[in-house]
Amino acid sequence: EKAPVSVARQVHDGVVFLDGKIYCVGGGSSSGSHNLAERYDPATNQWETIAQMNQARWSPAVAALNGKIYVIGGHQDSTEFNTVEIFDPETGQWSAGPNLPDGLSAATAVTISNKIFLIGGINSSNQKVSQVLELDASTNQWNSKAAMPTARSSLKAVVLNNRIWAIGGATSSEVSNVEFYDPMNNSWTTGPSLNIARAWHVAWVSAHGIYVAGGHDGSSQLSSIEFLDSQSNQWITIGQLPQHSYCADAAVLHGKAYIVAGSSGGYSNKVFAAD
Repeated sequence: EKAPVSVARQVHDGVVFLDGKIYCVGGGSSSGSHNLAERYDPATNQWETIAQMNQARWSPAVAALNGKIYVIGGHQDSTEFNTVEIFDPETGQWSAGPNLPDGLSAATAVTISNKIFLIGGINSSNQKVSQVLELDASTNQWNSKAAMPTARSSLKAVVLNNRIWAIGGATSSEVSNVEFYDPMNNSWTTGPSLNIARAWHVAWVSAHGIYVAGGHDGSSQLSSIEFLDSQSNQWITIGQLPQHSYCADAAVLHGKAYIVAGSSGGYSNKVFAAD
């Protein structure tokens, strides 16, 4: 167990690493949406509060690009945002980024080949979407790419072998679907399904492959961990998290996987790390 974040909250897709630090931004709790932003230094095991976002955001998607943190969409009450905020660690300030075509929350974002890919989510009409948007740093514009086969929200995406893996999430209920995207060919392929349907889970990549943990299966919060075995191309159950973990997020830094905040019965401020 590591130093906790300052406020217990759900932070799904709100955690990202940049320049040797972990950032945790936005999220939600019983008091509503948060504009809080925090930064963790593993060398000192301490979190520091950085400048607040201009807009409180529950369930935004977060990614790092060109030394900056992009916080994309999210919601407050019943309103999905189409706005983007960008944090520059050098200035310590937030600025406006390029707006999305529509409001979006509970999506997931990853960075690959100097581009951010924004996948799935819930739009301003409260519909689960299969939408994939690409932000090109050279043009600072969002472009539509090939849609996911399965429209869903509260999924997680990771990058492995130059592919984007979209894992789990929810349609009308939690799903075990896994699909991966080839940015070079702008095409999707169906991958091996999870053993347990889960949404609002965490996922990370190590030198060994993809790990998925926690979330919700439709009836209860989960602590189980699944690993994608490259030999069999199947998910295998390999253990348990220290606690149930719903709507947390994960980041890998210096060979350790950090799982940050979320819910475990109540809202959690705990942070766990594993080699």
